Amino acid sequence: MARKASASQIIRWLRCPRSYYYAYKQRIKEPKTIHLIRGSLIHEVIEKSFDLDIKEEKITKANYKTKLPASIMHLYEQILEAPGNEFGRPIASPNEFFTELCGDKANDELETTRLMLTNYLSQYMMEIEQWTNKFNNFPKAYREVAPKFREMHIDLGYIQAYLDQVYEVEGSVIIADLKTSTLTTGKAVNCDSYVPNGVTGLNDEYVLQLFIYAWMYWKQTGVYTDWLMLKYLKYGYEFAIPFKFMDRDKIFKDIELLIDTFIEATESDDINDYPMNTEGSPRIPLWNVHNTFCSAKNTKFAQRHFCYYDRYCNEAIADGEFTDVFAPDEQQYVVELDNCSYTLTAWIAKQKNFVKTRYLGEFVKETEKAVCLNVPELDGNIWLPKSQITKV
Repeated sequence: MARKASASQIIRWLRCPRSYYYAYKQRIKEPKTIHLIRGSLIHEVIEKSFDLDIKEEKITKANYKTKLPASIMHLYEQILEAPGNEFGRPIASPNEFFTELCGDKANDELETTRLMLTNYLSQYMMEIEQWTNKFNNFPKAYREVAPKFREMHIDLGYIQAYLDQVYEVEGSVIIADLKTSTLTTGKAVNCDSYVPNGVTGLNDEYVLQLFIYAWMYWKQTGVYTDWLMLKYLKYGYEFAIPFKFMDRDKIFKDIELLIDTFIEATESDDINDYPMNTEGSPRIPLWNVHNTFCSAKNTKFAQRHFCYYDRYCNEAIADGEFTDVFAPDEQQYVVELDNCSYTLTAWIAKQKNFVKTRYLGEFVKETEKAVCLNVPELDGNIWLPKSQITKV
C-alpha cells in the first residue's frame, strides 16, 4: 500500500525531521499516553452523543435541559468501561488505561476528563436551547445542532484526514477541530500575521492543521470553507478563524507547495536527510513551525523527556553526529518571523538594558516577556514574544 501523508505527519516533520524519521521510517511508536486516551475517549463520546435515540431516551422539550446531559454522561460511563478495539484486536478499556498509566492519580485524571466533557456540554446545551427556542421544537433543534459530517474521512490518494466536525449553517461551511490540550494563546509568532483578519494568539500548529483540512475539503468537494474553529474542551473556549475573509486561493497554493515539498523530502530512508530539530527545521516559506519541546542534550528542556525520541538523539549526540546549538555568546538570538508572504530573519543583540536589531527593524521597547519592533516591511510595530526567540 502506498504511503499516505497526514496533517499530523507534516507538522511533526516541520517541527522535527528526526522525530518524523523515528516515528514513520523506523516505525518506533510512542507508547499510549493519558492525553491520547483522554482525547480518544472524549471524541468518541461527543461523536456518539449525536446518535442518541431521544424518543427511546424519553428526552422531550419539557425535560431536555436535564435529561440530555444526563444521557450523554451515561454514554460516557459506558464508553469508559467498554473494552477497546485496535484493528480487530481487543484492548483494555479507557478506565483500565487510566489506572495503568496514572496509578494513584487515576481518579484525578478522570475528574479532569469529566470536567472537559462538562465544559463541552455547557456550550452544547446553550446551542440546543437557542435552536429549541427558535423552532419551539426540541427534536428539530437536536438535529439542527448536529454537524453534517462527523469524523469525515477525506482520502486524496496521497494524503488523508479525519475531520472532527463539519457544519453547514445558513449557507456557511464550518470545519471544527476538538482539542483536549491546554489552551494556548499569545505564544505563536507565526500567527501575529493574521491579526488584520481577526485572528491572534492561536497555536500555529493548530492553525496550519486547519488550513490543511480546509484545502483537503476543497479538493474533495470543490467547496470552500468559510470558518475554521478550534474547540478547547478543557476550558470550554472556542476560537473561530474567519477563513472566508482571507486569501483562500493563495493559502491553498501555499499548502500545496508544502505538501509537495513534504512528500519529496520524505521519500528518503537515509537518517542524514532528517536533521534533528536543533539543527534547524525544514525552511518552508510561511510554515516554520517551532518545536519548543525538544528535550535532547544541549537544549532548553534537556533531561525533561518531553520528546519520546530524545534518547535516540542523545545516542547520536554521543557519537559526535550532533553539533552544539548554543553559541558561546548567550546574548545573541535569532527570530523566525512569518508575515504570511515571506520569512524574515532578524538578529537581536541585547546590550545593557535595551535591544538593538539589524535587518528586521528598529527597537521600540521591551517588557519582561516580549520585544516590540517597528518593521517597515509590515508597516507598523510587532511584538515578538521572548518565549519564541531561540538562542543559537
